[in-house]
Amino acid sequence: MHKWKFWYAVSLAIVIGLTAVAPMLAQEEKHEDKQENKSEAPGPLKAASVYRLEFVFSELQDNKIVNSRAYEMLSQAGQLNKIRAGARMPVLTGEAALFQYVDIGMNIDCRVEEREGGIGLKITADSSSLSYPETDKGTAAPGHPIVQQFRSQVDTIVSPGKPTIVSRMDDPSSKRRFQLEVTASKAR
Repeated sequence: MHKWKFWYAVSLAIVIGLTAVAPMLAQEEKHEDKQENKSEAPGPLKAASVYRLEFVFSELQDNKIVNSRAYEMLSQAGQLNKIRAGARMPVLTGEAALFQYVDIGMNIDCRVEEREGGIGLKITADSSSLSYPETDKGTAAPGHPIVQQFRSQVDTIVSPGKPTIVSRMDDPSSKRRFQLEVTASKAR
């Protein structure tokens, strides 16, 4: 019976202690809430600048454009924006008709920054495609395709409204050249 009295006394002390401390904790919480509400008070919203970005990825041969693809986005300054255009292609991986899927196409990640002297762009562009080796007769050889990939990371400043080539690269396995051109202009 003595153990019961002991635990009852301890419990009662805890309850009394909490009852005495609870009002102080509640006042402290209210004070903190008021401080947080002051710092979170909504002010007038600042309209972020929005930019229209036009990308043209071109393939050139003998300095003539033989293929090009255009991509466009609206981008708020400071936000990362992405374009994904492509397909998942089945690629034969063995003689037993086993396939692996490969993502091919164009991926563009871009962040616009307002900078002195123009529009700041941080661009990562990744273009991939499949090609098949040719035979002596000029036809595609059976077998496994070659995955071609061209990747460019650019941090630059461009003039508003002026088309600018921001990246150019040669294909190491042919006489082709690839280039990425961007035109950035303020939308609002």
